[in-house]
Amino acid sequence: MTDTKVCSKCGEEKPLTEFYRDKRRVADAVYASPCKECRKTKAKQQRKEDPEGAKQPKRRWLAKPENAEHQKQLGRDWYQNNTERHKVTIRTNYLKRQYNITVEQFEARLAQQEYVCAACKDPFKENEVPRIDHDHACCPGNRSCGNCIRGIVHHKCNIVVAFALDSPEILRRIADYVEQTSIPALAAKTA
Repeated sequence: MTDTKVCSKCGEEKPLTEFYRDKRRVADAVYASPCKECRKTKAKQQRKEDPEGAKQPKRRWLAKPENAEHQKQLGRDWYQNNTERHKVTIRTNYLKRQYNITVEQFEARLAQQEYVCAACKDPFKENEVPRIDHDHACCPGNRSCGNCIRGIVHHKCNIVVAFALDSPEILRRIADYVEQTSIPALAAKTA
C-alpha cells in the first residue's frame, strides 16, 4: 500500500495524513478522495453561501433521540472532568458581559476594600458570592459599562440599595424609621 494519494479536487499527490479516513469503510482503511484542505475549503464555501443549510445535518442528527442523548452524555462527561475550568469560564464571561471587568479587576477591587462589603463594612462569609454594585443612573438595568461600579457588596446590601432606587434620601429615611421604631427607642418615648 502506498503512503500517498492524489486529491480528486486539486490533483496534488499528498501523504495519507492529509486525507480524512472514510468513516463508512473503517475496516478497509479507505481514505476520502478530496484532501483535508479541499474539504475544508468546500465546507467553508457552503457555510458562507447557505449558513442555515450548513446547520441542517447537525440538526437532523440531533433530532434522533439516541444522538441527542449521546450529545447530552458527552456534555455531562466533559463537565464532570472539567468542573473547575467550567466555573472559571462562567465567572469570567459573566463579569465581562455584565460589568465589563475582568476577574483580575474584580479581585483587585475586593482586595482594595480589604475583603469587606463596601456598604456595611462586614466581611464576606466563606461561601458567600460578593455582588457588584453599580450606579443605575449611568447604566440602568443589570449591566454596567464598568466605569460606574461603586463597590463590591453583600447580596442583601445590594438588594437594599436597589429597592431604595439608589436614592441616599430614601435610605436615610429608612434608617430614621428603623431608629425611631426600634424597641429601645419606643421604650425611651414611653418613659
